[in-house]
Amino acid sequence: MNSEQSIGNFHKIWFISLIASTLLVILVYTINYFYEDDFSIFDSISLLLYTIIPGILVTVSIWALRYEKINGVPKKSLIFLCLAFVCWFLAEQVWMLYDYVFMIDPFPSAADIFYISAPLLMLISLVIFLRPLKNQISKKSIIIAICISFLLLIPTVIITYQENNDVNFIELIIVLFYPIVDAIVLIPIIITVSLLSHSKKNLFWVMITLGMMVLIAADTSYLFLELTDNYYDNHPVDLLWLVSYLIWTFSLWYGIYNSKISSNSDDDLKKYETQLLGRYGAIAFLVIMNVTVVTVLLSINYFAINQYDLEFLDFFTSFLVMIMVIFSILIILLNKTMQKNLKQQTSHIENISNELIKAEKFSAIGELASRLAHDMRNPLGVITSSNMLIKKNPTKEIISKNNERIQRSLDRMEHQINNVMDFVRIRKLHLQKISLHKLIDDTLNSLIIPNGITIKKPIENPSIQCDVEQFLILFYNVVYNAIQKLEKNGGDIIINYEQNDVNNIIKIQDSGEVIPDETISKIFEPLFTTKYQGTGLGLASCKQIVKQHKGTIRVENNPTTFIITIPKDLKE
Repeated sequence: MNSEQSIGNFHKIWFISLIASTLLVILVYTINYFYEDDFSIFDSISLLLYTIIPGILVTVSIWALRYEKINGVPKKSLIFLCLAFVCWFLAEQVWMLYDYVFMIDPFPSAADIFYISAPLLMLISLVIFLRPLKNQISKKSIIIAICISFLLLIPTVIITYQENNDVNFIELIIVLFYPIVDAIVLIPIIITVSLLSHSKKNLFWVMITLGMMVLIAADTSYLFLELTDNYYDNHPVDLLWLVSYLIWTFSLWYGIYNSKISSNSDDDLKKYETQLLGRYGAIAFLVIMNVTVVTVLLSINYFAINQYDLEFLDFFTSFLVMIMVIFSILIILLNKTMQKNLKQQTSHIENISNELIKAEKFSAIGELASRLAHDMRNPLGVITSSNMLIKKNPTKEIISKNNERIQRSLDRMEHQINNVMDFVRIRKLHLQKISLHKLIDDTLNSLIIPNGITIKKPIENPSIQCDVEQFLILFYNVVYNAIQKLEKNGGDIIINYEQNDVNNIIKIQDSGEVIPDETISKIFEPLFTTKYQGTGLGLASCKQIVKQHKGTIRVENNPTTFIITIPKDLKE
């Protein structure tokens, strides 16, 4: 099964799973709503759904943090998304603790803090995502977003205030916070939707904003139901929250799958996982543990106030909180020390690795020297003999014919020397924007293209962020190899361009003979060559250049196609 079939199968499974899960949740709530008798088992089902679905969402979001970027989502934006999902999970668990375990309905409670914090964290995530795209956001879309937000906010706040004017100040503030926060978050949601509708669709953000709009609809409906005393446990409006959690879970699953496909290397991923775990693992665990334990202790204190010795409970709660604070400080200090040591060790290992790589390259020079001396002898012989023929019989025809031979020999020597230099030297990238057609034209201008060989450029002409000098070397080597294959019988060299959410993909295809199976896995290895004359460093240099650009290069047969993939938002 090829990669395209695998991607197609994933999309089918993903879509069917999303629809089936959503329909299942809707079906359960529909049965409960229309069931004439007391559907007592539904309380247990609802409890499970509100534990399992948000729990899976948090698990998948933490798993997504393993990747540097998911579907064009900046790392900071992804972190705040994950924190928002954690807050929703904690809010649901605390609320169920009150409702199903303690059988109380306190207001305000710890659950309200999490419910309000979650959309604020989502707001920060959206702002981080939109910040690099601010030049693409029109003033018109901002004004429309603000107007729609105020149309929702003003009547909701007025009605909420009128219905709760007899409560104390703190309770009133908490009640009003819900519609205000939802209205504020609605502004970047509408801007994001407008931006996505006028540019290439990003399914990840489409589903994130869709889930957020479903959740805002659920919040607004719940608020009006509460004000009119029409809300009850397991009301059909509850399924809207579950649907929003499902949408977010599947959007993260989709993003993770795409990130796996575009991941540059497993080693880089493992290295990043280790750094991420060391940096955030202990702190995240402490935060979740502290919040959960404090919530439980406060809940027990609230519930048991008339059943236990109050002074003992206060002492016991304070003692445990103090122990947790001390323990947390010790762990954070230990984590900081470990981070410092890990950073020093990582830097030391990277320095040693760079030295070993340099040593390995220069150790190969001995083997290369004899091959290079042999390869240089032949073109030098051609130049010497051609020069003698010109001196012996300096006619126009003889001069023209031998000049061509001399030029071909010089080109061959220059190509071999450049291969060696490009492979040995390591230099920092100097990134700049250049059009694909400009890269191709500059490459072709440095090549002699024999008659009978046609080179076709892509219709698309995107701007590519790269080190221009190195990419000219890369294109030169790949196209030069294709020309050598087609030199005798002629043929076509076709350059195509594709893209996805995160990568530029350039394909260089030739109509020559396919590469043998026993050779195709070795062609990027240093000093490997099937040519009588060649250094075996041309394609090795290509791989090194692409890797330095955080991309990949591979080759496929039938027809022979070199596929170069580099990130769109490459940074030095």
